Amino acid sequence: MLTAEHIFINTGAISNIPPLKGDLTSNKVYTSTSLMDRKKLPQHLAIIGGGYIGMEFASMYRTFGAEVTVITPEEELLPREDREIAAEVQKIMTEKGVRFIFGARAQEIKEVNEDEVSLSLSNGETVNANAVLLATGRKPNIEHLGLENTSIELTEDGAIKVNEHLETTVRNVWALGDVKGGMQFTYISLDDYRIVENYLFGDLGYSLDSRKNIPYTMFIDPPLSRVGLTAKEAEEKGYEFAEGKMLVASHPRAHVINDLRGLFKVFIDKKTKKILGASLFGPESPELINLVKLAMDLDAPYTLLRDQIYNHPVMSESFNTLFNVPIKRTV
Repeated sequence: MLTAEHIFINTGAISNIPPLKGDLTSNKVYTSTSLMDRKKLPQHLAIIGGGYIGMEFASMYRTFGAEVTVITPEEELLPREDREIAAEVQKIMTEKGVRFIFGARAQEIKEVNEDEVSLSLSNGETVNANAVLLATGRKPNIEHLGLENTSIELTEDGAIKVNEHLETTVRNVWALGDVKGGMQFTYISLDDYRIVENYLFGDLGYSLDSRKNIPYTMFIDPPLSRVGLTAKEAEEKGYEFAEGKMLVASHPRAHVINDLRGLFKVFIDKKTKKILGASLFGPESPELINLVKLAMDLDAPYTLLRDQIYNHPVMSESFNTLFNVPIKRTV
């Protein structure tokens, strides 16, 4: 038994293993954690799952020189992202040599020989590979915590239930990071610490309720970074919005670094002139997205980024063009 004045649970997440037939303990079947320890590059890597983890490994291993096949039950790539951006991602990754199989589920893994396995898919197709990555998401790591012996409650998704200050259903016990559910990023765990610190030693002014505009990046090549809403989400929320769009190839910095791939998009609330969201697919987007987040957090009009003087030639000066969105003045 452990006793303490305060207890903090930050045990992260573990791979979610799909219900496949066959030997999932094979030395040719990996999770995103165990694949990092493999010393030999597989000739052909099959990835089950077309989400962010699967896409990052697909991009990485194709760059290494492996043949890569991504198998996903979805009918389209990255359904939560802007459709035009997702189409551009698929185009570039396909040109890179990544093969996508949509609308299919892996059903069984069979050993072919000492260096190869076969995957039977729900569409009747069979894929042979030297390594298989199970990229079907991650779930809160509550194993071996003994929570069943406590009054700590879980959510329907198996995460530890917390309030706006990250306190669990047991007083003076907090849950931080992936184990509490939600976005699974290292910097979320860091910001969770700020919430708990503010609760214990501050003015209670910072909580989950006051957290704003979380940016994220999918580290494919080139990277895709996003903050806020997509066009579809803005429509569903009833916003009347304007759209700014820029091909990366049209920007001078892209020619300097010899990387013309990608597309940048932003969405502006016509009524308030504030930024609703940005999807930046292209080089240096992981840094650029933080500038957009800062402007959103400040409730600044989009013209703040449009009218800045940026040094040259840098990628951030793309904002002069990207945010040059004509919005008629309302009377």
